[in-house]
Amino acid sequence: MPLLIDLLKDILLGDEGLLTGAASLVYATTITGAASAALFSRSPERRRTARDLLALLLRTKPGDGGESEGRR
Repeated sequence: MPLLIDLLKDILLGDEGLLTGAASLVYATTITGAASAALFSRSPERRRTARDLLALLLRTKPGDGGESEGRR
């Protein structure tokens, strides 16, 4: 347990690049999990929920060819 506390101190109080990398890893894991659920869930409701989550996490700006222009 002290090792975990030391690691958290290093991440939160130390190098900003390490914190950015950790946040990026969490974000990428969330995207991967939502995409997997959208593809492999048996229930249409779960697939729809996962697609909605992906739409929130991967928002696009108007005019760059995303769903905001009505393309699906």
